[in-house]
Amino acid sequence: MENREQQDKKAERKERFIAMAGLIGKFGAGAFTGSKLQKLDITMDAEELHQVDLMVEQGLYASREDFMQSAAHQLLQKHGVEIGQAADRLTVTGIAMHNRKSLEKLRAAGKQLELNVTGILRLSDDVTPELACAVIKSITVRGTFQASAEVKAALKDRTH
Repeated sequence: MENREQQDKKAERKERFIAMAGLIGKFGAGAFTGSKLQKLDITMDAEELHQVDLMVEQGLYASREDFMQSAAHQLLQKHGVEIGQAADRLTVTGIAMHNRKSLEKLRAAGKQLELNVTGILRLSDDVTPELACAVIKSITVRGTFQASAEVKAALKDRTH
C-alpha cells in the first residue's frame, strides 16, 4: 500500500510540474504582452455563448478567454487604438525562462523587456550576448539569475 501512495504522490508532483512548465512556456515563448492583466466578468446571451463554445470545441480558439481577448484586440485595432509599447514589463514570481527563439521573436516584434523577477530568471545557453542586449532593457532579480558568463557580463549595466 505504501508503494501505491508513493506513486500517487509522484504523479501529483509531476502534474504540478507540468502545470508550472505550462506557465513558463507562456513567458518563454514571448506570448505575453507585458501589460498588467485584469479580470473582466461579462454577461452574454446564451445563444452567443453557445456559438463561442462551438468555436472553442472546433479548435478555432483555445478557450472562451482566448476568444474574448481576440475579439477585444480586433475591435481595438478596428477603432485605431495602438496596442503595445516599445518596452514591455514582465513581473514574475517563480521561474521565468527565455531561449534564443523567444528572444528573437521579441526582437522581430521590436520589443524590449524590463524584467522584474522574484525567483529564478534563466536565459538558456543558446542566447548570445548581442541578442540579450538587443531585447533586454533592464533586469531586476531577487533570487537567481542563470545565464552564460558572457551574457551576464553583457547585461551587467542593465542588472539592478
